[in-house]
Amino acid sequence: MYQFKKLISISSLTFSLVLMFALVSPNLLYASNSNVENSNKEIPEVIYQYIRSINDKDWDGYVKSYSPDRQPTNFPSEQQLLDRVGILSVDSIAISEIRELPEIYIKEIEPYFNELDEFLYNNIRYFYIGFDYKVHQENEFYYNGVMYELIAVGNLNSTDYIIGHEYVYNFDKLKNFGYTFDSISEEKAKNVIEQKEIGRIVNFNNELIPIKSYTSDSIGVTPQSATNPPNGLILHIEATGTNKTLGFDTYAKNVLPNEWIAGWKAEALRAGAVAIKSYAWYNVTYPRQPAKQHGAHLTDNWRNYQKYVEGSNHPNTDAAVDYVYGIFMRNSNGVVFDTQYRAGTSGQSGTESGGILSQHGTQYLATNYPNWNYKAILGYYYNFSDKSSGYIQVF
Repeated sequence: MYQFKKLISISSLTFSLVLMFALVSPNLLYASNSNVENSNKEIPEVIYQYIRSINDKDWDGYVKSYSPDRQPTNFPSEQQLLDRVGILSVDSIAISEIRELPEIYIKEIEPYFNELDEFLYNNIRYFYIGFDYKVHQENEFYYNGVMYELIAVGNLNSTDYIIGHEYVYNFDKLKNFGYTFDSISEEKAKNVIEQKEIGRIVNFNNELIPIKSYTSDSIGVTPQSATNPPNGLILHIEATGTNKTLGFDTYAKNVLPNEWIAGWKAEALRAGAVAIKSYAWYNVTYPRQPAKQHGAHLTDNWRNYQKYVEGSNHPNTDAAVDYVYGIFMRNSNGVVFDTQYRAGTSGQSGTESGGILSQHGTQYLATNYPNWNYKAILGYYYNFSDKSSGYIQVF
């Protein structure tokens, strides 16, 4: 571990000015007393580009720091610039702590990195970074202080891009592998997450941050809690670059017919409705990129989240959502979990207790096990899995 230090002035004024411009300027991307691990490799320039683009409000450079498949469209929109939401609420950002992580355990630490295209990108490197934020106005997405993030950098056609970017909400695996910094900032960031899990939105100094109340057509108890569903979500619409607030049932009615087949068995559709709403609840509690940069919990882009198409609701899927009104999933510890699902294979059930639901599998189970209701179907995938050590709670 070492710290970046101020340069010592040298006798030649001309040479000093050149040297300071070349060497000190990059250090402005680091917070004071920054903690940087020496990995015998330089930190990729694209990470510096990402930081500079935010500080300089160079949003074209910000977009281009991400890989082509991750670049946000219509960003920033006029409405986003006006409202200063998401990453636009950030006045400045600097590296507080950074460590390069080996590949061996990274996908266990961050499962979403399993989706990175390792055949398309070369020389993939992984970084655990504490970014020190200064914001225009603290909100549920960004606050003044350090937030911890995992960034994957890959090379395509001789250009480095950010190909994966996730926020750290669980430090346990990082600590188990010896990757945490064990710093005061890390503990304070962890407290922000723990407080949010019980419905308190606080900043880096444990002070409450006022948040808006959502108008909703769906049941809600404690906003952003990990144990009780909030009463709404913020959805980013990519085509217009705007955010809208929805209740969970309205959201699910415009997702279910696009993720499941409306002609499937009722219990399969009901299982899908609960999975969709629980996935949305998880993302409200633990917002990810790219929605977070927009000041939203989810986007309507199916590549990153679930396929929301306004006005696409169908009578069969509407009926399924109505049947499970106010019903969500929690794991055996009573906490919301990431209800991931995949298409699966037609005519097969998918993996029991695999932690990932098979969409085709729900239809297979509903057809071949007519006594199974949607709760049994959901339990087939999530009970005794990496998502729930015991029986899930469908409530």
